[in-house]
Amino acid sequence: MTANEHIEIKHKAILFAATVSLKCFLMAVVASAVFCGGIGPDSLFRHCYSNVAYVGGSIAAIAVMGSIFGYYVIRLKSFDKIFARMIKADFIITAMFFGAALPLLQ
Repeated sequence: MTANEHIEIKHKAILFAATVSLKCFLMAVVASAVFCGGIGPDSLFRHCYSNVAYVGGSIAAIAVMGSIFGYYVIRLKSFDKIFARMIKADFIITAMFFGAALPLLQ
């Protein structure tokens, strides 16, 4: 591994935190549209009492999975060689989340 390919642990953590937080936001948009029929806070908190737990559970699942997976990827040295390719694949998955949420944002 050359000096240009080495990524510090803090930078890995920032990349994972950014992708997990973006995925959580997009999951909030998609889950509130699916379970509550709209993405506005009014439809989520005033008209959709029974499904707020499902929306929160969807967001929490993304956050917990991202945190656990991110912790092990950041700490294990065996991921250093494939980290760049793995982040590219993660950005593709984030783009799929964005593609699902984009029609709902308009």
